[in-house]
This record gives sequence, C-alpha cells and structure tokens, in this order.
Amino acid sequence: IGHAVSPDRPEGPYRLKEIIKPHFAHEPAAIVADDGTILIYHIGSGNNETGSGSLYHTDCQNLCTIDVNNHHKGPFTGTTSILYSQSFDGPWQNLDIAYGSLVPGCPICGDTNPAPIILDDGTIRMIWRTTLPKPPLNQACPKASCQALAAAPTWRGPYMFNPANMFQEQAAAMKVHIEDAHYWRAP
Repeated sequence: IGHAVSPDRPEGPYRLKEIIKPHFAHEPAAIVADDGTILIYHIGSGNNETGSGSLYHTDCQNLCTIDVNNHHKGPFTGTTSILYSQSFDGPWQNLDIAYGSLVPGCPICGDTNPAPIILDDGTIRMIWRTTLPKPPLNQACPKASCQALAAAPTWRGPYMFNPANMFQEQAAAMKVHIEDAHYWRAP
C-alpha cells in the first residue's frame, strides 16, 4: 500500500512518495473519520508474506495459517486491518479488526476485501467478501464468493460480521463470482 501524490491535478500524473505497508498488504479502501483520522482498511499483514521462504502467518498474530507455496490452493486467510493516522505523511498505526475464518457461520472465509463507509451517526458499515463453501453445500453463494455486511459502532470496532449473502437472488441468477466491492456516497 503506497502513498502517491500528484502536485497538479486529480487525474495525475502521480509519483510514489512512500510505501505505507509492504507486500502482501492489499485491497486498500481509504476513508476519513469525523475527527480527521485517515483510515485505510486492507487485507494482508504487509510483512512480505509471499517472500522467499516466508509464510502467510508472518506477523499475523498467529491468525494466518496458509503456507505461501499453497496459497493458490485455498483462500488467503489473513487479517483485515486498518492503518490509521492524523496525516497522510504518517506515522501510521495498525489495528487488526477481523480474521474472516473466525466469523461464526463462515468457516472458510478468508480475505474480506473490505469496503467501509462511515454513516452520519459515526457508525461503520462495511461490505466484505465471504468465501463460503461451494454448492451444493451453499446455494446462497453459487460461485463461493459473495458480499456480506459488517457493522461497528465506531471505526475502532468491535465489528459484527454477518456472513449472509447480501445479493443472494442476484448471485443465484447470474452465477458469478463477486469480489472487490466499493461504496460511493453522493455529496
């Protein structure tokens, strides 16, 4: 996850100013809290989990379990975390908010690919990716990747994860793999 800047305009060009969290941290979703705190929700611990000889559980608080050599044989099982700071220039702190496979009713949910939004009352809603068992065990999620909703009273949590597919009817009709949601709030 990097901090890139464009001195002149939103469409760029951009230049990388710094790496905030190294590989394998990814799927960043940035929002700003009411108090001005910059929040970057992401998955992956950012400690080179996929580097030579390393395991996904590197600095994952003993929550991650898949060996890098087998990571394409099953879901990534890293934490969902928030980088937070009062400035884009840091310093950045980290808060682990979830480990998908520990969500009740979602025994193999791994990476959550978080898409958060702060509501007017300061509460959080977050669309997250579930990786439920494939049919016939799970008819609600025909391609084994669906979108569910999490909620928290503040960005610091605690987060309550509901593993139910938000788009069950659409997913059944389209039979698609759904991933990487984003919230957009009209000004």
